[in-house]
Amino acid sequence: DVTAPLLLGFAHCQHLTSLQYMYCDSYVSYHDVPPADRPAYCALFSRLLEFTCTADLETILPTHLPEALGGLQVVQLGESHWGGRGDEVSDSIVAFLCRCPALRRLTFYSAPLQIHKVMRVLADKCPVLDTLVLNNCNRRAELRCSSRNTASSSSASSASLPSHSSVRHLWLNVSRFSDEDLDILLSTVGASVEALRLSRCTRLSPWVFGRVLSGRLPRLRSLVIDHLEEDKHFTTEHAQAMETHFKGLKHLEINVIAPKQASE
Repeated sequence: DVTAPLLLGFAHCQHLTSLQYMYCDSYVSYHDVPPADRPAYCALFSRLLEFTCTADLETILPTHLPEALGGLQVVQLGESHWGGRGDEVSDSIVAFLCRCPALRRLTFYSAPLQIHKVMRVLADKCPVLDTLVLNNCNRRAELRCSSRNTASSSSASSASLPSHSSVRHLWLNVSRFSDEDLDILLSTVGASVEALRLSRCTRLSPWVFGRVLSGRLPRLRSLVIDHLEEDKHFTTEHAQAMETHFKGLKHLEINVIAPKQASE
């Protein structure tokens, strides 16, 4: 358990800059910290440069942390209680990120993300974010007005997102994002991305390289694609199409294309 006395025991450590919560069971609410101890509690968090939390994000992010998080540069967030709480988890993440203006590297683990909410706050509140990593994440739908067709609704939603101009490195690993989900993500960060890595993104189609990536990544210099499967119909033509679309590409790496099983 993470308790106020436990944390306050480290308040005298002037050089403590990294804090990790890994699968802890419970947390003290900041409002339950005795008023006399709050200055030391806030000072502890204000010195942090790195923060890792693999826990119940819906519970810890809104209540446990003080407002003084302006020095955080590296953050890793993982949801330990996988479930259907996309609204609550994303709202908690948004409230947390609003307090991280110095953030440079952000990693998500196993988080059910509402992309529009999270990307909007990154664009508005994290102006120096350089690296965004999504590990084993999936997109949770947001409630929005009904539309006559999904495609036009998705295009309108992408167009309404602010463009984040500082993210240069984007990595999707074991992502459950579809072509449409990736398009929404890149509508926010794609204009500045110089290096993209897609690893084990099994829901993406081969056509994503021409239909999505080509229109969203004008500054792309490095593209790495890991663990494609031949039965996804990734062919030489797709590789040639990438060469055509990405004129400024300097590094292209395609790894581990599993051979298609011969039919009996």
